[in-house]
Amino acid sequence: MSGGSAPNQLPNPSIWSFDTWGGCGTNTLSTNRSGTDPNRSQNAYLTANGLALTATSNGAGGWDAAQIDSIGNASFGSGTSIEARMLIPAGQGLCPAFWMIGDNTSNEGEIDVVEAPSFEGEQSPIAAYFDLHGPSNPSQEWEGNESNAGALAGAWHDFEVTWEPNAIIWSIDGQVYTAAGASSLVAGNWSTFSAPNTFHLLLDLAVGGWACNGAAAGPSCGPPSSATMYVQWVKVFN
Repeated sequence: MSGGSAPNQLPNPSIWSFDTWGGCGTNTLSTNRSGTDPNRSQNAYLTANGLALTATSNGAGGWDAAQIDSIGNASFGSGTSIEARMLIPAGQGLCPAFWMIGDNTSNEGEIDVVEAPSFEGEQSPIAAYFDLHGPSNPSQEWEGNESNAGALAGAWHDFEVTWEPNAIIWSIDGQVYTAAGASSLVAGNWSTFSAPNTFHLLLDLAVGGWACNGAAAGPSCGPPSSATMYVQWVKVFN
């Protein structure tokens, strides 16, 4: 991810692509740039600190943003550890995330390595959320959260899942916080997260949606006019 030696340098296109859909629930206030948008480098660009994902107000009640996706270029499955070093921004209504989507569209799942929303009235996230989304409940198959990981905004943290054949284990800065396995899900649904299924990686900084309780921005949920999430690196270990 490191670089940024050239002006407006984009993420490596041999690994990362831009996509226009995003997470963080309904009524998201941000719109992600497409891969052909000439202004995409305003919202996803390389710096000396790695990848910067910036969400900026468009002045009309919405935010421009970017989501990058390794689909078609890099996918991983059981028997790996997937880790990213990230600096999450402060500001209410923000929804930074590092997540994974299954490549098997007939049995697609989702693994949220971390979501750290700042809800209405909060200037920084009070908890990291770890989720599995699967075939019986697309909105949420299983969720864990951790409020004892310290200040999540404004400092570098390493967010990791260790994906074993019978469990997915979530860690922050090397400290294990929770795990989920077959017994955590509806019977039979662990197959979504088992070999030979593989998942690709996504990174984004959304605005609104779940972080604003699914409502439009207002007095109780006013996201900052600009915010940036940095990703210093992404690593995968077999």
